[in-house]
Amino acid sequence: MRTVTEVEKPDSYVYETWHDIAAVLGVSVRSAQRYVDRRGLEVAKGPANRVWIRHGDLKAWIRAHTIILGGKAA
Repeated sequence: MRTVTEVEKPDSYVYETWHDIAAVLGVSVRSAQRYVDRRGLEVAKGPANRVWIRHGDLKAWIRAHTIILGGKAA
C-alpha cells in the first residue's frame, strides 16, 4: 500500500469527506474522527457536517504522528 507521502497530489489538494481522509490515513471513518478528538488532527468543519483538510496538512500530521506512534503511519 502506498503511503500518504507517495500519493501524487499537490499539497493544496483538498479532501472533502471523512471517507477520503480515512482512506489516506489507512483507517476507518470512525478512527479518523477519533484522531480529531484525541490526537490533534485538525480538519476544517462547515455547515451540514462538511469537513475538509488540505493534503499538505494531512501529510504533516502523519509525519508528526509517525514518530509518536513508533513508526506506524496511523
